[in-house]
Amino acid sequence: MRNLKVRTTLTTITLILLALPLLGGIPVNADEEEVPEIEVVRVEAGQKLAKALDELAFFCKENKLFLGRDTCYQLLLRFQPDHREARQRLKFRRNGDDWVQGKYSPPQNRNEEMEPIYQEQIRKLVREYIDTMIAALERTDTGWETPERNLALADVIHVEPDNAKARDMMG
Repeated sequence: MRNLKVRTTLTTITLILLALPLLGGIPVNADEEEVPEIEVVRVEAGQKLAKALDELAFFCKENKLFLGRDTCYQLLLRFQPDHREARQRLKFRRNGDDWVQGKYSPPQNRNEEMEPIYQEQIRKLVREYIDTMIAALERTDTGWETPERNLALADVIHVEPDNAKARDMMG
């Protein structure tokens, strides 16, 4: 009798294993879910923007565009919250797990000749980021509100507060 039970159990397991390809396979981790496309785009676009903002902040620092540098750092912190130089320059300090901004006075740009170059670059970076995010939001719109979608919209509004499309999508 015991031998029959073992054989039946083995047959059942074999049938299940044979059927798995038809059912889509075994998930590596049952708790793991596929990352939504909007989240992938949000992270990649945010990393790309952060790198570009860091480079533009360096350009501003080298060319005495101090307000431009700090503007880059303020945007950068949305995507790299622990960016050391940005936190220091903008007078942030740790308070437990939180960042608290101390007394900060915005500096002035000291190089009028280079300011148009900075303005052109920051507009270009913001436009590329916004275009990428809006296109992804439109492409992945299911009509349902999701945490990933809300976070992507919040990022867009943080970068460009008056963006009409993002505000309209937010509802």
